[in-house]
Amino acid sequence: MRVVIIEFLIISIFSYLYIIGGCSYTPECNRPLDNELSNPADLIEYNGNILIVNTDSSVKFCSGYVSEMNIETGKIIKRYDIGDRDTAFLGRAALWKSPDGEILLLTERGNDSLIASSLNDGRMLWRISVGDDPLGIAIDETRNLALVTNLRDDSVSVIKLDSKEAPSEIGRIFLPGGINGYRPTSVVLSQDRTTAYVSGRLYPRILEIDMNSLALKSDYIDLETAMSGLDNREIYSTNSTLYVVMRAPPAIGIIDLLSSELISFIPLKNQPYGIGILPDMGLLFVSEYKDNLIIKIDINTGRVISEIPVGDGPSRVLITSDGRYLFTANYRGNTLTRIDLETWEAKEFPE
Repeated sequence: MRVVIIEFLIISIFSYLYIIGGCSYTPECNRPLDNELSNPADLIEYNGNILIVNTDSSVKFCSGYVSEMNIETGKIIKRYDIGDRDTAFLGRAALWKSPDGEILLLTERGNDSLIASSLNDGRMLWRISVGDDPLGIAIDETRNLALVTNLRDDSVSVIKLDSKEAPSEIGRIFLPGGINGYRPTSVVLSQDRTTAYVSGRLYPRILEIDMNSLALKSDYIDLETAMSGLDNREIYSTNSTLYVVMRAPPAIGIIDLLSSELISFIPLKNQPYGIGILPDMGLLFVSEYKDNLIIKIDINTGRVISEIPVGDGPSRVLITSDGRYLFTANYRGNTLTRIDLETWEAKEFPE
């Protein structure tokens, strides 16, 4: 009887550890195939290829990883096994042009960390702690700073980057919000690098950070006129304009940065997510996560020109630097869709 009780307790303990820790306590983890994606959530153009951040939020492989795909062929040419098996639920990524070469920075939501990885061999260079549930990231290369939005503690971590050793968090900017908080998601820098703009899910304001003083400005951009302007997911800045992806209501808000006023409001269907802009062509593209579409919009008129079917659960959008292709990361479908911006042909990868 005593042996049975002991065995029961042992099984119960390991079951509990498995539940709270995901795959951290399983004896073995599967390895992804070379061409296999797992909940892709962010895209970066790098040396004529696309870097794909696989969050592995479904805990299929027990670790997030990064795939490198050839833009033209759609073939996965390299996989970066970031860190170790405890690299949990990756968020967003950014390239830092350090004195020693380009380094990939990734927010790690599961471990409340920022990770730096070598693009030569995928080796983790360092991991530092930030706030609770880090998501968005922006790099100020003139000051060698990284800004990270911490979703669950309503803050932005400020990290001083150093190519010689692991950096440190030199400050944390706490953000005001409503009764339920602010819940910051994305952060982008102005073109002149003097201001950082932060969007949040639970408060209808775009907050501004002064990059010289690293302090929150008293000024903010009010989105309450946009029928609540809540659940703001993505923001994109040009020289004089800020584009905000809203979910409540589903829309794109267009803000004049000179006046800090909402000048246009483009209604959408439901669950818009990522955004891409072709300013010279006057075109704006938005991914519709629920409807599996890319919406093509005329910026000047706000008119929807067309809807392009893509893979399952399109999230982040990337337009290549030459303006030839648009890519979307299909989070639920574990694929990417590439749209030729000349022929408008859509193709899904891996094939």
